Amino acid sequence: MQPSLYEKKSADTIRAIMLRNDRHVHTCKRS
Repeated sequence: MQPSLYEKKSADTIRAIMLRNDRHVHTCKRS
């Protein structure tokens, strides 16, 4: 079975969520 578009999309979503969480943590630490 070849990696489906859905799997790639979910991986991109996970990466975006992680980046957003990192940014949120940084803003919390700064303030």
